Amino acid sequence: MKKLTEAGYIKRKTDPSDSRSYRLFLTESGIRIGQELGRLGRDHETMLTEGFSNGERDHLFSLLQKAAKMQEESMIDNDVSWLTSYGPLQATGPCARQTPV
Repeated sequence: MKKLTEAGYIKRKTDPSDSRSYRLFLTESGIRIGQELGRLGRDHETMLTEGFSNGERDHLFSLLQKAAKMQEESMIDNDVSWLTSYGPLQATGPCARQTPV
């Protein structure tokens, strides 16, 4: 987080309801780099599946989603209580983008 803050991609603000916590916000630069990374990801995906039919592409993505869901469930089943020992972590998601004021 420190490097992202120093690079100007995110801004940390103290959570008004809990001064021990911080909220993270994308800056304009962070939004731009996120959009560029998304574009690069889509281009890479297109390149990797260039010779696939629509059905093959859909099947691949279905399998990848299934693998991701199984991994997520595996993480839930494992003891990750140590993650909460640092206190609450809050961040805004891409749907709640906010630029610094």
